[in-house]
Amino acid sequence: MTVSLSLRTVLAIVLALAAAADFAISIAVIYHLHRYTLPTWRLANILALAYLALSLALFAAALLFLLRMPPEIRIETPLLVIPPL
Repeated sequence: MTVSLSLRTVLAIVLALAAAADFAISIAVIYHLHRYTLPTWRLANILALAYLALSLALFAAALLFLLRMPPEIRIETPLLVIPPL
C-alpha cells in the first residue's frame, strides 16, 4: 500500500519543522545575548532583534516559495517499508 503525498504537503511539513527549530535557536540566541552580555551593551539588543528579523524574513520567503509551487507535483511513497531479512 502506498501513500500519495503532494510535494507541497511534504515541503509544508519540512518548513514547519525548520521554522520551529529556527524559532528555538533565535530565542536561545536572544536569551544568551540578554543574559550573558552586559545590560548596557546596546549592540546585544540590536544583534538579537536583527537575528530575529532575519529568521522571520527567511521564513516568509520560504512560505512565499511554497505558495507559488504548483500543487500537481506528487510523490508516491510506500506506507510501510519492511526490509528483507
